Amino acid sequence: MPDRSKSRWAISDSRSAFEHALKERGYYLARGDKRGFVAVDMHYEVYSVPKQVDVRTKQIKERLGDPKELLALDEARDAMAQDIGQNLGRLYNEQAKAAQANKERFERDKTRLVEQQRAERARLMTELRQRQVLEQAQRQEQFRRGLLGLWDRITGEHRRIKEQNQIATLAAQQRDQRERDKLTFEQLEQCRSLQSKAKVRAERLGERAKELQADKQRYLVMRMKEAQERRPERAHEPQRPQPPPEPAQETCEKQRREHIERRKREARSETKDPGRDQNGPSLDR
Repeated sequence: MPDRSKSRWAISDSRSAFEHALKERGYYLARGDKRGFVAVDMHYEVYSVPKQVDVRTKQIKERLGDPKELLALDEARDAMAQDIGQNLGRLYNEQAKAAQANKERFERDKTRLVEQQRAERARLMTELRQRQVLEQAQRQEQFRRGLLGLWDRITGEHRRIKEQNQIATLAAQQRDQRERDKLTFEQLEQCRSLQSKAKVRAERLGERAKELQADKQRYLVMRMKEAQERRPERAHEPQRPQPPPEPAQETCEKQRREHIERRKREARSETKDPGRDQNGPSLDR
């Protein structure tokens, strides 16, 4: 038992409180064969309670009562194994539910994010189209109509305005592309963030699953060790002596004698039957 056993003893004012404090650390209070109050862990290691808490046995009895009321070591081990098995089953169910909940949460978050990003792209495309129409109309208004427009063509003003509009149109297209790229990169980052969070949760669940598997393996080892300790020792039991095999010559002689005895019994039975002789059944009525 670790050094914290003294602190657990100090804060426990009754046997039930002390048992609860020990169970939180993986120990069970039991009745030892010789040492009275003992604590047993999942590896079946036995610890003397008075020695671990540094308190006299008399004081232990005053707080914990008669040790005969406690479970024996074998009973405490059975109770511990049963509790461990139940806890492992419960933890496995919780682990499966947590994994399913994490998967469902990721699917919900992904669906929500896809819908949100689709709406953002649609809104941006609408804004860009509206702005393109407005800017195109503004550039067209720079051209004068009628005689003034004809004069602008003669003087070269129309060509200058046209070139200026082409430059402005190209700049507007590049600006719109930057805004689309910016939104795309932001949405990709959101997707990566969502996947990263889901991965972190999955890794935590995976680590927890490995811990449960290790606990299950220790539990199986503990049960196997318990079964081996309780198995009756048959290695030292004397084996029954097997009769030696009969020689082949004695076997043949025994079969020959049995055949002769059988022929004699058949001959005696034929002699006692008056209606039969060696040639077959009699014809006398």
